Amino acid sequence: MRLRPLILAGILATFAAPALALSCQIRFLTEGEYVTLEAVVSSDSPAEGSYVMGVTTVTGSNSSTSMQGGPVVISHSEGPILLAKSVHRITEQTRLTAQLTIEADDMRTSCKANTDSVEDI
Repeated sequence: MRLRPLILAGILATFAAPALALSCQIRFLTEGEYVTLEAVVSSDSPAEGSYVMGVTTVTGSNSSTSMQGGPVVISHSEGPILLAKSVHRITEQTRLTAQLTIEADDMRTSCKANTDSVEDI
């Protein structure tokens, strides 16, 4: 008889656990002829995992890609977390494309941004 309430409590705890909601954002901050990209993650629950951010720079016929990655640890009630930052020199012909992918606690989210969608560049 004692086993039944424990099993029931375990089942209720499984259904009552909130689903993890990850969100990401890539911010573009300009200063003169330089742009700083900031990769930011937010979560409504604690989470652990990893991230990868790739940035492709195209100027004329030249292109380059840089990659950053590492661990993600989000504590409870923490605000947005800065994961990566990169600085790039830009001209009128430069096009930057950045993609951020985060995997944490069996969830995956990604976001993408480019200079075509940024009004002040």
